Amino acid sequence: MSDDDVLPELAELPMSLTTHQVGEVLNCSHVQARKLMESGQLPGFRIGRQWRMRRQDMQNVILGKWTPEDDEEA
Repeated sequence: MSDDDVLPELAELPMSLTTHQVGEVLNCSHVQARKLMESGQLPGFRIGRQWRMRRQDMQNVILGKWTPEDDEEA
């Protein structure tokens, strides 16, 4: 699946999701989403002090195609 092939529920989201957007998709708070990204339990990266998640990574999480070990290989 390429970056252009996204789930319909993710199609309207930007390529880089904020912790608020991650929380909305995963039905948790933005604080919990940030903590999960900081700990490596969810894929994420920092831009300055803000945590972000790539839309493709979110799709992989939803589809069960991402594990914490995936980030260790990158």
